[in-house]
Amino acid sequence: MASPRNRNSRTWFAIAALGWLMAAFPAAAVMSPEERERFQCVGCHTGNAKIFTDPRTGEKKETLMDMARKQAADHAGVACQECHVEGFDTFPHFGTKILGCMDCHPREGAGAQEDAPYHFRRIEEEFKSTVHFTEHRKKFGCVECHHPHYFEATAHLGPPQAILEDHNKMCLNCHAAEPHGQVDTIGDRLIDPAKASLVGVHASIPHTVLHLRNTRCYDCHSGIEHVVSHTLPLGDDAPGCESCHTRDSVQARLYRYVRQVQNRGFTNPAMLKDSYVMGATRYILLDVLAYLLVGGSLLALVAHSIMRLVRPRQGQ
Repeated sequence: MASPRNRNSRTWFAIAALGWLMAAFPAAAVMSPEERERFQCVGCHTGNAKIFTDPRTGEKKETLMDMARKQAADHAGVACQECHVEGFDTFPHFGTKILGCMDCHPREGAGAQEDAPYHFRRIEEEFKSTVHFTEHRKKFGCVECHHPHYFEATAHLGPPQAILEDHNKMCLNCHAAEPHGQVDTIGDRLIDPAKASLVGVHASIPHTVLHLRNTRCYDCHSGIEHVVSHTLPLGDDAPGCESCHTRDSVQARLYRYVRQVQNRGFTNPAMLKDSYVMGATRYILLDVLAYLLVGGSLLALVAHSIMRLVRPRQGQ
C-alpha cells in the first residue's frame, strides 16, 4: 500500500503534468467536444512506431500518421470522426466501423463540384470487374491504392513527373520485382511481384527501360474509353501503342493538366521537356514538308508515266 507521502507526490506530479500540457497546448482547454476528440486521436496516432499487431487476429495495421502529409492532402479538413464513426471512443478500439469512399462520394452540396469530373458509380463498377476485386474482395478496396489520409487528386499533385511517381507507387507497392507492399493493411497474400524484373516482364516493349521510366502503369493497364478509368483490360483488349503515340493522347493522359502551347511548330511542347514521344510530339512544319516532298515525287512519277504513254518515242 502506497504511503500518504507517495500518494501526494503522485497527485502533485499529475497536476504538474496537466499544467504543462495546458501551457503547451492552451487551445485544448477551450476546444469543442469534436475538436477535443480529434486532439486525442492525434495524440496517440503520431510518434515513432509504425505498425501495430492486433493481439486477437495477429493482423498488422498502420496506426500512426504523418501529420505533414495529412495536412497537405485533400482530406486535411475532414475530422477523424467523420470517417471513424463507431468504436473509437475507447481504447483499445473494438467493434469499430469506418466509412468507405463510396459512403461519401459522390458528394452533394459542398464538394459536389469537385466530384463532378469523377463518375464514382461507373468507377465502382469498373473496379468490381477487375481481379483486384474478384479475387481479393475481402482485402482489397479503394484505400489500398488511394490512402485515405494522404490522398491527393491528380490535379493537385503538380508536374507530370510527380503524377507519374505517385501513380506508379500505387502499383509498385505490390508488383515490383521486390515489393514492399502494404503488409499492414492487405497482407502478403495479395503481393504479386514481377518474378524476374519489371524490365524482363516488359521485354516485348521497344526501349523498355525508357518506357518504364517515363510511363505510368496506368497508361497501358487501363482502358482508354474514359480519362479516369479503373478497368484492367488484358490481352487484345489492352490499349495499344496508339493510345499514347498520337497527338490526342496527351489530353487524356499524363500531361492533361499541363497547358500545351504551340512552340515553333511542335505539338505538345511541354512533353518535350521530359521526353520525346513519337506521334505525340510532332513537328507540324516537318510534317507539311514531308507531305509535299512525297506528294510531289508521286505527282512527278505519274506525270512522267503519262507523258511516256502519250508522246511517241522519237525516231519511231
